Amino acid sequence: GRLTFALRNITTGKWGYENVDSSGDNVGRSSDLVESRDTDKYTVAYEDNTTGSVMWAERKADNDWQVKVAATTKGGADFISMAYQAPGYEPAISYYDAYSADLKLTYFAAQAQAFTVKTIATTGEQGLYSHLVFGQTTLNILSYSKSADKLTLFSDDAFTDTLTANDLATNGGKYISADWNGFTLDLAYFD
Repeated sequence: GRLTFALRNITTGKWGYENVDSSGDNVGRSSDLVESRDTDKYTVAYEDNTTGSVMWAERKADNDWQVKVAATTKGGADFISMAYQAPGYEPAISYYDAYSADLKLTYFAAQAQAFTVKTIATTGEQGLYSHLVFGQTTLNILSYSKSADKLTLFSDDAFTDTLTANDLATNGGKYISADWNGFTLDLAYFD
């Protein structure tokens, strides 16, 4: 399969389709489409199952996508979530590394002009249903641990590059969605 972008024309009401990436046999799983706050352009994070890579693409113009490898894995990635906001974390992508069963974060470091990968959690199966959201001064990654059957919030206050873990729920915590409303982090999940 390939990754396709669909955009509805506001004047005609018709849908237009663009090929984002068709470089492999199975490209585009676990995609997350987000508009960049810096460029106002559409971006998408996704998995290239052919290579096991986490990919990032930015729409430069109609039918023109710039594609970059954001992270490589040995066994693929899933539960990809992307967000923008913090300086130095543009964009940030959380994902489940299927080979190591770890929660990982990759972010574009502006000074280095490259993606940097960090392992966030490794004990048991971490990173399922990950959801990434920025607060005013906080990077927040919500993640479900299958082996512990719990929902955990990993936070980096003031972008110090140090994450703290807080268990939010036990006996559940899948299918996570979250929003920063300007004051607090609100979330919904299945238990």
